[in-house]
Amino acid sequence: SGLSGTYAGGLGSIKFESGKAYATLMGNTVEMPCSTDGDKVLLQSPQGNLVLTRNQDGSLDTPWGNMKPQ
Repeated sequence: SGLSGTYAGGLGSIKFESGKAYATLMGNTVEMPCSTDGDKVLLQSPQGNLVLTRNQDGSLDTPWGNMKPQ
């Protein structure tokens, strides 16, 4: 199942909606296609693919720190 809702923490936040991720970091928002594979979340960023990990407690480990559901 895909992710939905907003996760925040570390250096910013990520909102998941309708198969897209809206990552807001240091005031800039980037829209990226996203997909899930088990506990992995793949973001297709302009700089290349990013892999996030969904933890047992529902939080996400991201390159910008741990983000929790809001």
